[in-house]
Amino acid sequence: MDGFVIVHRLIGWEETNVQRNIAWMKLGNEADRATASCCEN
Repeated sequence: MDGFVIVHRLIGWEETNVQRNIAWMKLGNEADRATASCCEN
């Protein structure tokens, strides 16, 4: 049972980590777009 709890926690941590990475990627893309629009003008 302990092993299952540990694995479950690791999987949960991975999921939150992935969501955080996706959020950072979206932020980065928006920043890139803002930079690109500034450079174009």
